[in-house]
Amino acid sequence: MNPGSRPVNDGDQTCAHSHDLDFVVPQCEIARDGIAVMVNTAGNTDLQKINLTDVGNIFSCARNAGGTMIAQFWDQIPGSTNGHHLINKYTRDGVSGTTDVFTGRTHGSVDGVVTNFPGVGSPPNVFYWRDNFPGCVNTVYGDGATQTIGYLVANDPDAIGYAGLPAIQDGNYALRVCDNVNLACSQDTDFVGPSIGTIEDGSYYYARPLFFGRVQGFNGVDYTLPDDQATLYNSACDPDASCDFLAPIVDRNNFFPAARCYNP
Repeated sequence: MNPGSRPVNDGDQTCAHSHDLDFVVPQCEIARDGIAVMVNTAGNTDLQKINLTDVGNIFSCARNAGGTMIAQFWDQIPGSTNGHHLINKYTRDGVSGTTDVFTGRTHGSVDGVVTNFPGVGSPPNVFYWRDNFPGCVNTVYGDGATQTIGYLVANDPDAIGYAGLPAIQDGNYALRVCDNVNLACSQDTDFVGPSIGTIEDGSYYYARPLFFGRVQGFNGVDYTLPDDQATLYNSACDPDASCDFLAPIVDRNNFFPAARCYNP
């Protein structure tokens, strides 16, 4: 039984099957969250929205055919008035489900060609950023990284970072994002920021469900959760009774209700 900030993937199932276990799908959704693309309030007060490919070019240190980095300084980012200051980038490590979702959904654009981020691997590579984009970003490892990234961005006027919404604090704020790979992004309303409404309806680009997963026997193996774990799992996942159980936990961790528990 495990929490997860991304869905079970083929690599997870392969690993489980090698131990005669099988992840139950679909997984139980226990909450919703968004990945915030954050900048510093003092350094970037005028920057309120950003194209998806600018996010991708920043975090991949993308270079054009001539070898010039195309998103190295803030004055290369439309809407920023932070001047010719180096962009300082803060990321979660490769084991984080946040990184898995962020890199899976983010794209850049170099000389008119859309670029993709490599996958984090299975099992995921904790040194994802170091190995794929050496010298490009500042990675925060391990537990507490969400709050640490929030603090770093809030105290660095040239910063940008991504993390779960609990990272938002005094001194930083989340940008509105538009998927300019698939949309024209010509209207201000095309850029959507994270809020309870946009995360619940999925209109915020980096909205995501949070899961509680469990395994069962595979290949004829008889396996059930121990009684105490089964009680916890059922309390969190019973479609008729779990919302009251989840509400204080979800609120305490600054998440949003699962879809079945949301009453706008």
